[in-house]
Amino acid sequence: MRNVKMIVECKKCKSRYTINKNVFRGKSAKVRCTGCGFVFKVFLTSDDKRVSFTNRPPAKKQWANNVIAVSNQKGGVAKTSTCMNLGFSLSVMKKRVLMIDFDIQANLTQLIGCEHTSSFYDLIHSREKKIEDIIAPTRYKNLFLLPSSRNMMVLNKLFFGTVDYEYILKDKLAQVKDDYDYILIDTPPSIDFFTINALTAASLVVIPSQCDFFSIQGMDQLLGIIHMVKGKSNPCLETGILITMYDQKSEASKVVYDQIIDLHRKRVFKTRIEQDEMIKEAQLMSLPVIYYNKKSSSGLAYLNLARELLERKAA
Repeated sequence: MRNVKMIVECKKCKSRYTINKNVFRGKSAKVRCTGCGFVFKVFLTSDDKRVSFTNRPPAKKQWANNVIAVSNQKGGVAKTSTCMNLGFSLSVMKKRVLMIDFDIQANLTQLIGCEHTSSFYDLIHSREKKIEDIIAPTRYKNLFLLPSSRNMMVLNKLFFGTVDYEYILKDKLAQVKDDYDYILIDTPPSIDFFTINALTAASLVVIPSQCDFFSIQGMDQLLGIIHMVKGKSNPCLETGILITMYDQKSEASKVVYDQIIDLHRKRVFKTRIEQDEMIKEAQLMSLPVIYYNKKSSSGLAYLNLARELLERKAA
């Protein structure tokens, strides 16, 4: 067995320790708590054997420049809508795009119409399945999806905090990253297994943000987490702030927008997504907004965002 670690908890005093899995001679091993001296047995579960963690020093350079995480700690800021509409916009520009639904709510999966299919959970818990087996084609040319499911919540409980857990998605994507021009990851509004994995795998994190106080708070929290990730596992991770649902008629929106520009000028995308009822109508139809209405202001804005990303990558 390779020198891989796992976390165990003393049955008596509840102290937690990291041990090498090479202490196992079968499915179990006896260990002694260094705190209270209690001797107890720990078991190597089937999940431990199926998921391989890669021991490695902190990363020194970025592994790929086509992976984009879409994230914010506040919900309702258009993360899923941005992921779907940006992915579709890139696909109509003849870019081959993989979208990853890394949120247990599976909203992106529902919008694309890929429910009742295998998810990342099935990939982790199957010896036979490869990531190519999980990726599903969508109704749109050049656009593919790695779906989510409710079972995904188990992954957070099993692996969050274990050694090298943040590299699980990155290791799986290494098998297919060269097959796509862009890989977009939709993340949950929380700091957990999914968000940390997405930030570790990405070259760029797009932070959708409304022009209100709570959205700025969520953005600031995420920027703090990004700083931590850059210090350990992804030093080349870049950040882009996308203003969404901007209300031109609101003085409060204008004030907050100016504050964001003053604080994060170099990070803010030139493209701004304004309020548009067409987005809500398109979501009801489970369609990208530019597919639903070619003249929608938000749809045209997402096309501009796609062009901005292409120019950024070419620079």
